[in-house]
Amino acid sequence: MKHEIKIFAIVGLIATICVTSVSLYAISKNAEWANIGIIVGIVCATLTAIIPVTQHILFRFKSGSDGSKEFGVDIAQKNAAQDVDNKEEGAGKTIISEKEAEKLLVQLVLEQQNIFVRKSYGESAAECFTWDDLDRFKQENTIARIQRNLKENNKFSDLVKMLTGLPERKQKDIFQKGRYTFKKTWAELGEITIAGQTVAGQRAEKMIADTIVELAKEQVVLKS
Repeated sequence: MKHEIKIFAIVGLIATICVTSVSLYAISKNAEWANIGIIVGIVCATLTAIIPVTQHILFRFKSGSDGSKEFGVDIAQKNAAQDVDNKEEGAGKTIISEKEAEKLLVQLVLEQQNIFVRKSYGESAAECFTWDDLDRFKQENTIARIQRNLKENNKFSDLVKMLTGLPERKQKDIFQKGRYTFKKTWAELGEITIAGQTVAGQRAEKMIADTIVELAKEQVVLKS
């Protein structure tokens, strides 16, 4: 449309120059049709000035009203910018959900470990999680009990919902973090401290972590 306006303006200008030149020549020769030539030249000049401006105004008005352009601004550019904003917002939400899911999984693992694996802070049987404690842990089917409890746990249900909405790669990263949530042994720390655990205690904590991760993975598959 703009290209057509430019062509019309050029043609009109050339026509005006030609008619004006012929009119001036007629005037110099006192030709009878000189006045007519002058009038035609004025008309051509007027149309050359008015029509392109009118077309341009109409073009802008039409473009704004039909939604293709709005006062010279391409709507496609606005849509592209909006798409970028939406993608950035979506990515931000994914990062937040990922962090929340990881935090909640670790929290659930630690809660169950604190319930079923007592803290170790000394070498006597009364001060640490012993091999006998681990045997009882297995004989009492503690793992099955934890599984039953989690299936009725609202926090665990929230965790599964968060994980279901994440990409598989993100899920794997979170499961890996949960699986490695357990205390180091005293031997690994190089000292007897409540911040660590006996070998038996660490094994029990690993069993709990693995159980919760596997149950979460199972539930995510069922929900997908």
